[in-house]
Amino acid sequence: MCDVGLILKAVYTAYKLKAVNTKIYTDFKVSHTYTIVTEGVSSVHIRGIAKELHGLFKDLYGSSTFVTQSSSQWHVVCCSSILVHIMKADVRCFYTLGSLFNNELCLKQQAFSIYI
Repeated sequence: MCDVGLILKAVYTAYKLKAVNTKIYTDFKVSHTYTIVTEGVSSVHIRGIAKELHGLFKDLYGSSTFVTQSSSQWHVVCCSSILVHIMKADVRCFYTLGSLFNNELCLKQQAFSIYI
């Protein structure tokens, strides 16, 4: 299972970097993973968010992270049982990743108070 604190740190990191429309999905019927899907406004923005998340995961877990090859439209960062998809809004709309998952987690603003 995944540490909820790590999910909060990942979501808050994306939030600090002005990522928008961030959603967290789970699908424990298939596997014990969490998928975070968020949007960046440009390829530079997406790359910056991916780089920051990679740094966060690397600091916490060493070299157990994965970042996709350079793409201007979509990056994926993976750590343990968390997948973070960072993409442009039009790409997200085209692929509708949210429709692949059964459950969406809702985090309240208070959950981030320890990081502010």
